[in-house]
Amino acid sequence: MTAATAADFRENVSRFHDCALLLEKSGLRPVNPARSWPCRFAWLFKFMQRVLGPELAYRLVLCYDLALLSRSDALCLIDGWQQSRGARIEENFAFRVGIPKTCRYDPKEKKLTQRDEQPKKNRKHKKQ
Repeated sequence: MTAATAADFRENVSRFHDCALLLEKSGLRPVNPARSWPCRFAWLFKFMQRVLGPELAYRLVLCYDLALLSRSDALCLIDGWQQSRGARIEENFAFRVGIPKTCRYDPKEKKLTQRDEQPKKNRKHKKQ
């Protein structure tokens, strides 16, 4: 999710934690992006933005995120993911490397919906 304000960012982090908790209760081990170093050490990410510039800092964090995703068995998307540049990149990456999307998290209902959507070989994937 894209966060325009600090309050939006806190809301997104809360959604990630709620989703991860439900996945853990289901017996899974989620990789929660809100627990990764850019979120936990916001000062470090701000420093990277000053030194490297916002776009390069973002790309570096995204590469780290995709490296974590590449070792995952599935992808769980939070409602509204289509508005997030990073989530669209993650979804596209997961599709390209064959990682299935197995669930969707609805933050309003605070529940997971099983999807078990396997990537289709002949499906044309739109470029984002």
